[in-house]
Amino acid sequence: MVELINTFQAHENYVIDVVFSTTDQVCISSGMDAKIKLWDINSWELINTLEGHSKSVNSISISKDGTLLATGSTDLTTKLWELPSGKILRTLKGHKKTVSTVQISPDTNYIATGSYDGKVKLWDLNSGEEIISINAFERNISAVAFSPNGKSLAASGLSESCFIWEIPSGELISEITGHKIVISSIAFSPDSHLFATTDYESLKIRSTEAMEIIHSLDVNEGYSHHLAFSPNNRMIAVSSDHAIQLFDTLEGELIETMNLKPKGIYGVAFSPDGKLLAMGAADKKIRVWQIP
Repeated sequence: MVELINTFQAHENYVIDVVFSTTDQVCISSGMDAKIKLWDINSWELINTLEGHSKSVNSISISKDGTLLATGSTDLTTKLWELPSGKILRTLKGHKKTVSTVQISPDTNYIATGSYDGKVKLWDLNSGEEIISINAFERNISAVAFSPNGKSLAASGLSESCFIWEIPSGELISEITGHKIVISSIAFSPDSHLFATTDYESLKIRSTEAMEIIHSLDVNEGYSHHLAFSPNNRMIAVSSDHAIQLFDTLEGELIETMNLKPKGIYGVAFSPDGKLLAMGAADKKIRVWQIP
């Protein structure tokens, strides 16, 4: 059984996203209060608060070496921060609407962003220059995800399809179908063998070799906000209204459902050792579970 070990108020408004550093004992959260916060995962004491955005920080991504943080905001900008100092290295401007999703590439060469303007943009992390801009959807991009080898980029949005492009050329590799109305979250497994997608009703797990569906699983009705693979690839956590569900990726079975009071359950992330699962919610709190 998964054990809830900590619940604490982290922000002054909704907690939108959470990530763990792969190199330090740090969890990072972002909120609708326009702040980014760094937490010591041993004590869950606040280490630092990063301020620079003027509106909600909707998505955060940390570099593999733990020294850089990218953040996307409703203020239309993406910022790159130095860690742990919190110094803003550059501000990326180009989207015409909310920046809803951001990710740093595994090789730390690029930043990918998605926006409610329907565009996916690829930026040079070192220079801050825009490399490509893809008219991916008519509006509302929900997620971007680099493959673990950094050679491709996937994006989802208000569409029944998601797309995967070659990086950095932007050449379309594949269109993935099988969902209804909107694909709300996407992720590659750490070993790159699996690709997961969610919509209002289902979680679909595919083999990346041919993008064939291995498992199609029912999720809690309502919007599925985020999903995350465990570091050993064996579990997927899916957040939705009032719950987090854990699924076994091999057997395609529901392991456990953690029912919660908040309607908005947003960012969800496993710690690098797979022993902790953190989640941010609309009640301004972060909850942390111990994974057996």
